Amino acid sequence: MELREQVDVLPRLAAKIFVYGISPIACTATEISEKGATLIVVGQLGIPDTFELSIAGAEKRHRCVVAKKAPHKIRVLFK
Repeated sequence: MELREQVDVLPRLAAKIFVYGISPIACTATEISEKGATLIVVGQLGIPDTFELSIAGAEKRHRCVVAKKAPHKIRVLFK
């Protein structure tokens, strides 16, 4: 019997960050739950602590508050 570590593959969905006055910022959403998501971004310049997020396949935009930032990841909570 072979024992292998099971790896869960998290979905990665195309998403856009909407900030008033600038063009939408493309990102990738992962670790998505009812309470929030992790966003993979190229950079954080121009991304404020609150914004709206559109995730591919979702019916509505989410109002978001930044909970944690890392160099190319932003953890957000849905309001």
